[in-house]
This record gives sequence, structure tokens and C-alpha cells, in this order.
Amino acid sequence: MTMKISDPQFLLHKSGKHEMSFEISDEKEKAGDATILYYGWLASNGAWIIQENDTAEGTYRYKAGLSAYTANFTARESHTYALFSAITIGE
Repeated sequence: MTMKISDPQFLLHKSGKHEMSFEISDEKEKAGDATILYYGWLASNGAWIIQENDTAEGTYRYKAGLSAYTANFTARESHTYALFSAITIGE
């Protein structure tokens, strides 16, 4: 599965077509809470997005970065997530 991201705010890159392709990398449930699902998306240049899905609320929130995907996905439950239009690049 591929997620194409159009990035008009230049959040994840500064040149090119302003579009990146992310492949799904990880999928986990929050421990003891099947209503919170996490999906990790990784691009070939190391950029990443973690998507938090609250199935009870029907909401999606995001966190993005340019490197250290594995560490960030491992710490996914401790992150602060935002609407896609409001994400900023983390570590």
C-alpha cells in the first residue's frame, strides 16, 4: 500500500514536485486499547509519518519527521499528534 502526500506547505521537503510516496512500514495497537491504532509510513529518503487512528472517535492524527523512524515508532504512544494540515517536523 502506498500513501502519496501532496505537501504544499513544504513540511517534508523543499524542492521537487512537492509530492512524496510513503510505504506502510508498521502497524500496531496501543497496549490494552484496541481503539487506538498506529500506522508507520516511511519514504525512501528516510522521511516518515506516524498516523494515530482513534477508532472510537473516528479521528486520525499525525506526527512526521525526517530521520530516526524506528526510535519514533517505538515511542509512538508518548508523542503528541496533530491534524495533517498542522504537523511539524520532529526529530
